[in-house]
Amino acid sequence: MADARSENTVDRPSFLAGLGRRWRWIAAGTLAGLLACAVFLIAVPPRYAGVATALLDPPPGVDSGGGAAPVDGADAGALILSTDIAGAAIARLSLDANPEFRGEAASDAGVVDAFLSRLTIARSQRSRTVAITFVSRDPELAARGANTVAELAMQSVNEARARAARAQQARLAEKIADAEGRAADADAKVEAFRAQSASQPEGGPAAGADMSADLNAKLSGARAAEAAASGKADMLRRLERDGRLADAPASVADDALRRLLDQRAALRAEIAEASKTLLPLHPRMKDLASQLAGLDAAVRDSADRTARADEAEARQAGAEADRLEATLAERAKAAAAPAAAASLQSLEAKAKAAHDDLASYQQMAREARAAAEADGARILARAEPPKAPIFPKAGPTLLAGGSAGLILSALAAAGAALVVRGRKSSLPSAPVEPETLKVAPPPTVAELDSAQAPAPPLRAAPPPGALDAAAGLVETLRRMKAKDNLVVLVAGDRTGQALAIALEAARSFAAERDAVFVDLGETQDWLADILYREAPDEPAVVGLSDLIAGRAGYGAVIQRDLSSSLDVVLPGASGGGGRVEEALTAFAAAYPAVVLHASNWRVAWARAAAAFADLVVIVAPAARVEAAREAAEAALGDACPTFLPFAVRAAARTAEPVG
Repeated sequence: MADARSENTVDRPSFLAGLGRRWRWIAAGTLAGLLACAVFLIAVPPRYAGVATALLDPPPGVDSGGGAAPVDGADAGALILSTDIAGAAIARLSLDANPEFRGEAASDAGVVDAFLSRLTIARSQRSRTVAITFVSRDPELAARGANTVAELAMQSVNEARARAARAQQARLAEKIADAEGRAADADAKVEAFRAQSASQPEGGPAAGADMSADLNAKLSGARAAEAAASGKADMLRRLERDGRLADAPASVADDALRRLLDQRAALRAEIAEASKTLLPLHPRMKDLASQLAGLDAAVRDSADRTARADEAEARQAGAEADRLEATLAERAKAAAAPAAAASLQSLEAKAKAAHDDLASYQQMAREARAAAEADGARILARAEPPKAPIFPKAGPTLLAGGSAGLILSALAAAGAALVVRGRKSSLPSAPVEPETLKVAPPPTVAELDSAQAPAPPLRAAPPPGALDAAAGLVETLRRMKAKDNLVVLVAGDRTGQALAIALEAARSFAAERDAVFVDLGETQDWLADILYREAPDEPAVVGLSDLIAGRAGYGAVIQRDLSSSLDVVLPGASGGGGRVEEALTAFAAAYPAVVLHASNWRVAWARAAAAFADLVVIVAPAARVEAAREAAEAALGDACPTFLPFAVRAAARTAEPVG
């Protein structure tokens, strides 16, 4: 039961202590990740991005007046990413001789492809702006590249608009000439007819004809007013439905609506400027968005009021026209109009229609001329040389590398702590048979010195004078061998005083690493009371002699200290007999700290253990501790080169460890 419990249970304090002892692994792994990222940042050339913002759409009212059509997002992207723009930009920037672009491709087509691969555009969903981004290793070149592409695109759009406006002007000029001819011909016919009718006396039919002419003129004016008001209202409704109230011409929008549109344009420009430095969820951006929503609602309300006013005016003009038509009908019924008056009215109506067509064509020509003179495309914000690269970014790269190094090194440290803790379970569970367990003899001091030449030798001189406290002994052992596995033999000089010192040192090591206490030979009776046993009245505890004789396995002989996480191995029923070298080799391989105790350094197991120990501590009364150390060093000096004396004071003789 104790064997199964010790093999299947992970001691959390011991695991955390083992993890804490390996903090240098974690620090080294984190530093390695940071250094790798630093090397990556130094080795990889940085990339800078220059961003220019351009407006490629025509100004408001151009499409409705017969000028150039607006440039949508697809047309803008195709125009900017065309090979013509790319070739012109490459020639203007002299990129043919630039190693950054010429090195990626040997042909001119390859240079164009490399240039286009560095060029991207982004069309705003809520505005008519286009963001042009150009990436280069040189920040100055990145800014100049974006500005050059924006200038070429603006020039191309303006030239296309100018050509379309000139073609529209030519067509309108032909229509104006034709309308002028028709109007002049109609006026001549009216004048000729009036000249023929001048001999008629005043009053009678002539007076009725004049009055009818006045009524027809008023009727034509009323119908024209109705058509104009209805057309304005329809245009406002259409622009409002399409979300293009900003494109409303001055003839349609009243002063109040125009002021609101100007305020909205100014607010959108302010939002575009603020969005360069602020995120959409910033309070300032939210406030500007709220103001824009309010202006949009006010614009819609004003447009709706204007449209309703125009519709009311159209209805009023229509009613007036209906009234005039009724009056004319009544006059026609009351007295038959002369044929001459009817002919004159017809000629005057034709002349007026011809003049209306002429005025309409002339208005369209003026708007087309204004569109040709205005710049439909312009650069809103020129690119500035960027100060920070877009790739690689130092902060995120170092953070990612340091985090990866920290995680990997922490996992490695945790795995090492678990492996060290699990070494006990990897020991053979069957009893040790001398014929089956063949362990190579421990290396000599000369072999250790030759194999570990770069490391400082273990022959560091002990501190002057004899030790007289277990804490001082532990601190001395830590200084002499802080990182590697430690095997120390604490032996008495027939006094029985070494047990408490060895047990206290072992418990100190167990607080910071996995440790085992192995008692060699005769010991004091109270030692068994410190062990954890399933049955408190269990008679005898198997130990090292049972392991060597084959009566028990490692899992059975290794017990747990009640006061700490220390593993304890007692000498057994017949302690002191048999070859102990194989068992000591297994313990030294499985535990980072092995503390061996012998009441008398002269016994056989103590002499054999001295060959495995990094240090032999001789415990004796202060009066003869030096003599005991010299005698032990003379007898065991060939097995272990380092001996430390430990003087037991009179007060320490009566102290017993608390189990």
